[in-house]
Amino acid sequence: MKKLTIVLWALVLPLVAQSQELKTSNLRIYGGMAFGTIPHADGSDRGFQAGLSVSYLIAKNVPAYLSFGAEYTRIQDDGRYPLGIFYSDVTETISSLAIPLNVSYQVVRAGSFNLEPFAGFTGRINAKCGVEGDMVKRDYEVPTFQPGWNVGLGVNWGYANISYRFNKDFTNLLKEYSGDSKVRYNFITIGVNL
Repeated sequence: MKKLTIVLWALVLPLVAQSQELKTSNLRIYGGMAFGTIPHADGSDRGFQAGLSVSYLIAKNVPAYLSFGAEYTRIQDDGRYPLGIFYSDVTETISSLAIPLNVSYQVVRAGSFNLEPFAGFTGRINAKCGVEGDMVKRDYEVPTFQPGWNVGLGVNWGYANISYRFNKDFTNLLKEYSGDSKVRYNFITIGVNL
């Protein structure tokens, strides 16, 4: 039964997509909330993201797109930092510029509405990663470039776009941290398709 359902979807989706005109390219400007996991932080990781992306149609009659862009992300966490036997209230911050490269496919197309799952790779350039508080100010030693992967789902309706994306690094962020310090981000963004 599952195989039959998959085969039917594979046959029907391209037919639905062919009945509508496909845009050959798309420029999207977006911004929104970012939630992440900062290594060894103990508070609520939060922040924002702003970016733009350009998508190009891969094949003439298939609603598949290749997109790339640039986005700025800032995540911070309010927590406690150990100083010997004392702790200092601090804010840990990660600021970065990322270059995502994704492939997307519009699976449901009805008029100006479509669902667009996507997946791909992200190259992140770390601008700042550090901790600051009353008794401590320290920048962490982090790699300048960090590769990662991402997966998500976008909803397009006319010029509007709402997306959710999960992003995880391939490499550790902190060299001096012995555990897993791969940064994980969740993004919820609202954008405009031009």
